[in-house]
Amino acid sequence: MDQNKQQTEKNRKEYLGRINKVIDYIEQNIDTQLSLKKLSDVANFSQFHFHRIFSSIIGETLNSFIRRKRLEKAASAIIANNNLSILDIAIQCGFSSSATFSRSFKEYFSKSPSAYKAEKQNSNIRKLFSNNSEIVEKNSGYLCNELLIFNEKKLVMKTKVEVKEMPELNVAYCRHIGPFNQIGKAYEKLMRWAGPRGLINFPNTKMLSVFHDDPNITGKDGVQQSACITVPENTKVDGEIGTMTVAGGKFAIARFEIDETQFQESWDLIMCKWLPESGYQCDDKLPYELYHNDHQQHPEKKFILDICVPVKPL
Repeated sequence: MDQNKQQTEKNRKEYLGRINKVIDYIEQNIDTQLSLKKLSDVANFSQFHFHRIFSSIIGETLNSFIRRKRLEKAASAIIANNNLSILDIAIQCGFSSSATFSRSFKEYFSKSPSAYKAEKQNSNIRKLFSNNSEIVEKNSGYLCNELLIFNEKKLVMKTKVEVKEMPELNVAYCRHIGPFNQIGKAYEKLMRWAGPRGLINFPNTKMLSVFHDDPNITGKDGVQQSACITVPENTKVDGEIGTMTVAGGKFAIARFEIDETQFQESWDLIMCKWLPESGYQCDDKLPYELYHNDHQQHPEKKFILDICVPVKPL
């Protein structure tokens, strides 16, 4: 690669890295006022240039992105939290009033929050009479936040789910947007970056995929994941490699040994079977998969992993 191409690639990674920092900040502060000035400061771009740069990289304006993230977060909360009022959800997602929230929600989803919740509940009841293959086809992603309730005959896979206190994890990440099964490219970039820096020291180094969106709401082509490895605090990063803290706390943990076709059913076991019967609900943190092996070294090419879902009492 000649010098000009190298510099161009370096510039591209720098821009991606700065935009990733902004996305991280938005997710962590979705309930606050997210001004153009503040976010341009996070990105270290001028306000004038930042808005245009963000739109060109993400494919939507900054205001549209923030509004979408708030409404999608609210939609997940409406489905998952029976005890929260519309006002509670509105405030948690950064809206100034329930009226403003309801109006925005209806514009985006073409129905009111209450109608949306009723529709999802009715849809779940109908799905109880579908066979398992039909359910998996309808749910394009892993996170079954619609809480489909399987009976034992329809959900073949079994495992023990335990609620544990998990530590905070300091990680380096490479962001992936799109279908879950294509995150491998992000891991390749991450490993190429980490290897020469001496940051890959298995088994001390932990490898995990962090999920930022609910695919049942965002759609499988728009969901964000982070391919991550644990790194020491204050690890220096550059370009499209960033750092973040994966929150600790109370998590439902389930160990699986599965092939690449069984991820959906594994998530369904926790989100669709265990969770509705557990006395817990999803907490407002990011779920993740924590990997314990290199599946290529497994005699049956299987993944050994923990699915980690943040929870709190109902």
